[in-house]
Amino acid sequence: MKIKKTFTVDSGLVWIGDPCYIIGKDISWNDFCESMNREKPVNKPLGNNTGLAVDSGYGDGEYEAVIETTNSGIVKSISITLVEDSE
Repeated sequence: MKIKKTFTVDSGLVWIGDPCYIIGKDISWNDFCESMNREKPVNKPLGNNTGLAVDSGYGDGEYEAVIETTNSGIVKSISITLVEDSE
C-alpha cells in the first residue's frame, strides 16, 4: 500500500533520523547551521549516528512523501521528492 503525505519545510532542509538522538542536544540553531557544509547535499551536523540533514534543493515549501507499507502496515520505504525533473 502507498500513502502520500505532504510536509512543510521552513529551514531549507529535511531531517532524517531518530528523534531520541537529538532531543535534549545542547546545540543552538546557529551552531547547527554553521556545522553544515552547504556545498554538500547531505550532512551529519550533529555527528555520526545522529541523523542526516538533506538540503531540500529548492528551499522552503511543501514536499510530498510517499510511504510504502507491507500488507500488515509496517513501513517498508519512504520516498521524498524535493525537486521535479525539468522535462
